[in-house]
Amino acid sequence: MEPEPKPSEVEHIKSIPWCAAHLTAADLVVEPATTRTRRPNTTMDIFISATVNTPDTIKAWVTAHRPSTRADELRAFVTLGTQLDGYAGVCHGGVVAVIFDETLGMLSMANAPRGLAHGGYMTAYLNTTFKGPVRTPGTYMLVVEVARRQGRKLFMTARWEDERGAELARAEALFVAMTSKI
Repeated sequence: MEPEPKPSEVEHIKSIPWCAAHLTAADLVVEPATTRTRRPNTTMDIFISATVNTPDTIKAWVTAHRPSTRADELRAFVTLGTQLDGYAGVCHGGVVAVIFDETLGMLSMANAPRGLAHGGYMTAYLNTTFKGPVRTPGTYMLVVEVARRQGRKLFMTARWEDERGAELARAEALFVAMTSKI
């Protein structure tokens, strides 16, 4: 007997009623987080695509955004396992910061094809405020927004919400468009 095929990350998130309720708009692009796919012949994004891409770490990570000429908001849905705990049943704060950083980066990169950045963006700073424990296992929504643009700089905010809409963490970040490759 063959094992049942693993549901895709998008199917997993859409199977959760409160997540599905956020994904009903017809024009919404819903897809696995871009850094979840391991790139051949490089270690770029390997932490997200391999190290924490397991059922016991980050089981699913999906983004949702509207196609437009300028990306100002992105929502991400993540399902966390218990192997990310810093305290029993609570996700390590550093992992929360990493997920914020990656999701903010996804929004910044969504602007690259729109001619708003050609060499990619890098995090200049990321300030994280914790308002409550991020319990594991669990599924959460991150809402990431561009607060303002200033030349090569993107000032962004993000919030981490549970299924009831309670804000568990908040982040403020500055991403700067690179002028050349690292």
